Amino acid sequence: NFSSDAENEYFSDGLTEEVIADLSKVGALRVISRTTAMRLKGMEKDLRTVAGELNVRYALEGSVRKAANNLRITTQLIDTRTEATVWSEKYSGTLEDVFAIQEQVSRQIVDALRVTITEEESQQLAEAPAKNTFAYDTYLRARRDIWSFRKEGLDRAVQELEHALSVVGDDVLLYRGLGLANWMYVNAGISSDLRYIEEAERYAHKILDMDPENHYGRALLGYTAVQRGNVVEWIRQLLRAVETDPNEPDHVFWLAGGWTFAGFPDRAAPLYEKLLSIDPLFDYLWFGLGLSDYVEGRFEQAAEMYEKARRLSPDHPAWALVTTQTLASTGQFELAIEHIDQRAAAPDSHPLSRLTHILGHALRGDAQSADELTTPEFTEIMWVDWSYSHIMAQAYAVLRKKDEAFKWLERAVERGYINYPFLSERDTLLENLRQDPRFGELMERVRTQWEGFEAAVGVK
Repeated sequence: NFSSDAENEYFSDGLTEEVIADLSKVGALRVISRTTAMRLKGMEKDLRTVAGELNVRYALEGSVRKAANNLRITTQLIDTRTEATVWSEKYSGTLEDVFAIQEQVSRQIVDALRVTITEEESQQLAEAPAKNTFAYDTYLRARRDIWSFRKEGLDRAVQELEHALSVVGDDVLLYRGLGLANWMYVNAGISSDLRYIEEAERYAHKILDMDPENHYGRALLGYTAVQRGNVVEWIRQLLRAVETDPNEPDHVFWLAGGWTFAGFPDRAAPLYEKLLSIDPLFDYLWFGLGLSDYVEGRFEQAAEMYEKARRLSPDHPAWALVTTQTLASTGQFELAIEHIDQRAAAPDSHPLSRLTHILGHALRGDAQSADELTTPEFTEIMWVDWSYSHIMAQAYAVLRKKDEAFKWLERAVERGYINYPFLSERDTLLENLRQDPRFGELMERVRTQWEGFEAAVGVK
């Protein structure tokens, strides 16, 4: 972003993302995805070093100057082996020209690399990401707030997107943004009100009414299924989304996460491998790899993966939680407590931070402090999510408060946590429950669901 206004950073990021999305549609190219590319802005490493780390030959560099409605964009394609410029171009225009400029950049790169594209790929390059530039510009600004995991950011995103919708009418990108924002209120542990999920589903269906196989609509239905406790539908919808657009990293990640949580690591592994190839600096990827190690009982490796995720996004409220959980699962309670003291934010800063401290009090054997943090409002938020319910069950199991532990564990299973190999044998924090007859009865239910899961999804 070379604009005088630093706030225009969102626009240069959006332009980067759309060119990446276009080039990813060309089957002859392997293109590093947006999250990793964004982390390389302002890098101190030289281009050849970065190219070696990412195993790429070519790099596209560019800049944008945006002043009101006017744009000036420069681009250059560099062969990183020789550091020679293969192609360069400058474009001038207005905001209304941005889609045409994006398409020109993508086509000229394809030509410069002498890549042959199919007729279908050519048509895909011509597709605009939104029906008008105002909707596109609004979505780009809102997207930063959607993934902030903060209520104030989500509130702002919804307000801006709804305003744009009132101006331009039906628009897939705006519906996608509103669907994601509403889903995120629950996914981020900000609210337990399922009306947000209902709203997200409504926007997903609006997208599918406009385009029955739209991958964004399918993915949204998959995300909301997570909060509904319907893991089968989670997988089904993400399978369809990935089939329609196999190059969208978010779809691939959530499909891999679904298989991981459900207890089918062999199905998740090739998806994680793909993400490692195209998006190695994606923080959620390392969370997924950590989770995969965790549910397989490889706790030390999981802690290493979570630490990589934390280094990429140190302010995310989830990292202290999952690392504490993982260290505790190795039996290193003192180390887990030390981690909370050093890394966890205050309990009132975010619901996930509060959950981290509840687990910490459990590790200390301080039931009273854990109970004091478990307010009715907080309980409602945890109650709608199977993953958070599971961690609450772990905390109460460590405290030997079995009735509370079973209440939360039953809820986790009810909400879709049916990873039988992990829950029945590998989850060390549930050890105090295993001799109770209720545990065996619950695990029989889990086993039945787990064994029939692939058939329910419809895969062989």
